[in-house]
Amino acid sequence: MNFSKLVFEYQNIDDKTAYIYNNENITYGEIKNNTIKLYNFLRQQNISAGQNVVLIGSDSHYFVSMILACWARGIKTYCPSPSFSDTNIKLLCDNLKVKNIFCQSGNKQHLEQNYDQNIFVVEDQIDSQKENDSIEFYQWKDEEIVLHFNTTGSTGVPKLIPHTMKNVLTYAKEWADALEVSQNDIIYCCPKICFNYGFGISLLVTLFKKATALLHTGPTSPKKIKDIFNNHGPTYFFIVPDVAYMLIMKKQEIDFKNVKKIVSAGDFLPPKISNKFENLYNKKILDLIGMAETFGFYTMIDDKNQKSGTVGKPMANVKVKCLDGVIHVKTNYSAKEYLYDTTQTLITFKDGWVKTRDKGHIDANGYLVFEGRIDNLIKIKSKFVSPIEIEDALSYYPNIVSSLIFTRKDINDLPILCANIVCSGEIDVLEVKKFLSKKLEDHKVPKEIFLVKEIKTTYNGKKIRELTN
Repeated sequence: MNFSKLVFEYQNIDDKTAYIYNNENITYGEIKNNTIKLYNFLRQQNISAGQNVVLIGSDSHYFVSMILACWARGIKTYCPSPSFSDTNIKLLCDNLKVKNIFCQSGNKQHLEQNYDQNIFVVEDQIDSQKENDSIEFYQWKDEEIVLHFNTTGSTGVPKLIPHTMKNVLTYAKEWADALEVSQNDIIYCCPKICFNYGFGISLLVTLFKKATALLHTGPTSPKKIKDIFNNHGPTYFFIVPDVAYMLIMKKQEIDFKNVKKIVSAGDFLPPKISNKFENLYNKKILDLIGMAETFGFYTMIDDKNQKSGTVGKPMANVKVKCLDGVIHVKTNYSAKEYLYDTTQTLITFKDGWVKTRDKGHIDANGYLVFEGRIDNLIKIKSKFVSPIEIEDALSYYPNIVSSLIFTRKDINDLPILCANIVCSGEIDVLEVKKFLSKKLEDHKVPKEIFLVKEIKTTYNGKKIRELTN
C-alpha cells in the first residue's frame, strides 16, 4: 500500500503533462525521475522509514516529487502553514523529533539562521544526483502515519493531525470519483499544497486520475487568474471565498464556459456573493465544507440541484449528524486523534465520528446548513450571536462585497457589535443599519460600521477575526 508506487505503475503517460508550474510544462516522466533522485538522496543521508521530515516552501513540482520520494521510502511528511511563526514550527518539529527540513532556495538562509535541523534545498539535491531507476517501495501498514496536517491555531497552540496511507488512498479515490475528474482535465486550485485543501486536490486527486494541475509561486490575484485561464484553460477551479470577492471587486474578462466545476471551501461563502459571481461570470460556485481532521470536504453539491444557503449533502460514504446544533462527521478517511493532545482527542474523536467546531442543521431535504464556527460566536446582551448570520444579511445590501463582524469594548468595558465592510461603490451607513434592522433582531445589528479596503484573511483564506479591533 503506497501512493508513490501507484504513480510509478502508470503506463504510457510519461510524456503527459502532470503540472504546469509558472507556465512550464512538467511531465509525469519528469516527476518520476525527480522522485527517484530524491529517493536516492534520502538513502544516502540515511533518512529512512519511520522518521519525520518537514517540507517548507511554495507550490512547485519539486514539492510533489519530494512527497512521493519520502512516501516511497517510508518517511512521514509534515508541511506547516506558510503563515506559521518559527515558534510554532519549532514546537511541532520538537514534538515530531524532526532532524531534517527540506525547502526551496528562497527559504534556506532564514531556516539555517533560526533552526537546529539539517536544511536541504530540494532543487539542489535533484541536481546533485545521477540517473538511477532503482526504488524499493516501502509497504505501509493500514494504521501507519504517513502525513501530518495541522489546525490553524486560532483557538490556541496548533494541533497536529496524523493521517495514514489508507486515508490518503481512500480520499484520492473517493474525491476523484465524486468530482468526476478525468485524465484529460486541467485543475487549478488556488489554495496551496501545504494545506489539506490544496494537498488533496493538486496532489492526490490530480495524480490519482493522471490529470494535470496548475501551480504557481506567490499570491493569487485577479490578473494572475485571468492569465492562467487565458493561457491554459483549466476545467476545474478550486477557490476560497476571498478569491470570489476579488473577482467581483475587479471583474476580469474570463470565460468559464469550459469549467466543469468551480468549488469554494475554507470559509463560508454567503449566497448573495455566490449570486453576484454567477451574474458576472455566468457560472455557479459550489460552496462545500470540510476540515483538516476529515482530510478535506465531506459534502458535495449536484450542479443541477444546488440549494442556495446550504453546503450540499453528505457525499457518498460520508455520514453527517447534528447534535445540539454541532456538526459531527464520519468518513472513510478521517483522522482518529490529535498527536500529543489526549484531552482534545477525547473531545473530538469518538467511534469513527469527528465532532467539528461548526454549528449547523440538516434541513428537510437532507441539505446541510452551515451556521458558523462555535469559536466565533459573540455574546451581546447575554445572547449569543453568529457573525455568519449578520455577514450573510450584509451581503444582500447593494455594493457590499465582503464584511467581518467583531466586537470592541466601550468605556464601561462592555462589548459593542461592529462591522468592517468592503464596498464596490458608495453606501450610506445609516441606510445599512436600517436595512439590517428589518432582517435581524436588534441586538444583532452592528452599532458601529467601518468602511475598509479589505478583509484580512489567513494564508488559506479564512477571515482573521481574533486580531480585529
